Amino acid sequence: MDKKRSKLEVKAEILVEKLIKPSSTIPNHLQTFKLSFCDQLVHPSYATLLYYYSADHETVNDTAIDEVSKRLKNLQESLSDVLTCFHPPAGRLVSNEGDFHYVDCQDQGVLYREARLNCQLNEFMEAAYEDLDLITSLAPRKVFRDVDLAEVVTAFLWSRLIRALQARHGYLWPCMTSILMNLKGKKTALEFHENSFGNVYIPVPTKFIPDNDQIKDAIARFHAFD
Repeated sequence: MDKKRSKLEVKAEILVEKLIKPSSTIPNHLQTFKLSFCDQLVHPSYATLLYYYSADHETVNDTAIDEVSKRLKNLQESLSDVLTCFHPPAGRLVSNEGDFHYVDCQDQGVLYREARLNCQLNEFMEAAYEDLDLITSLAPRKVFRDVDLAEVVTAFLWSRLIRALQARHGYLWPCMTSILMNLKGKKTALEFHENSFGNVYIPVPTKFIPDNDQIKDAIARFHAFD
């Protein structure tokens, strides 16, 4: 059966884009935030949080627009105050040979944007109920760098394993990917003791996306270089 597609096309218009800086200057002794060993191992990603606030007015009028403007102003001011207490997000990552080692906190600020969509929330929810692909419009298009061959092979083998489990049990099982790393003798910010084996075990919850073409595209790119 063909998947039903929604006719709704979500488009966003950026209205405001600027940097929000801390409301007070960061003290000198806090301007360098060192990343821990575990922080350096974490893959860069977006943590998406959406907060919905009910409108006080059902219709769009001058009063409603003025209320929204006040809320946006309060949001900017509160963000500026928070950055004074929690300053690393207002800084910039500093790398050493490609690895991020610390955050330089010089009151650079965080990116703040205001946008307007071409649809209402209830319209989007009704359309997303029939077409889950609409949810992807809320996520960044490209987050990570290009993958290497080892990552492509691992993803391909894992997807085949999930398919086999689905065929055997009739449904998708929740999965956890185990990442083994041997850091002995490698360049890291952490100094290993001579008796340390230097291995790190990281369990990561994984999500399986049926009919995902990203693996096929990645394999095709590597075949092109053969």
